Amino acid sequence: MEWLGVDSNDPGYQILTDQEIADMLNDEDTDTTGSVRDDAENETEETRPTHSEAFVGAETMMSWLEKQNESSPPS
Repeated sequence: MEWLGVDSNDPGYQILTDQEIADMLNDEDTDTTGSVRDDAENETEETRPTHSEAFVGAETMMSWLEKQNESSPPS
């Protein structure tokens, strides 16, 4: 029955030093080639919708939402 109390002093998380945290963050920012990643630079303008496309999408969503029973007040 000793095995039931084995983890009683374990807080359930690892305490890291400031240097360990900084090292982990630096490792995440570097990809396999060793260059620093910048997700904003990797995303091209072509993958983002234009303002007019976003507006049309928002209008379509609002039109759909207004036709839902939950959104319409009783007549």
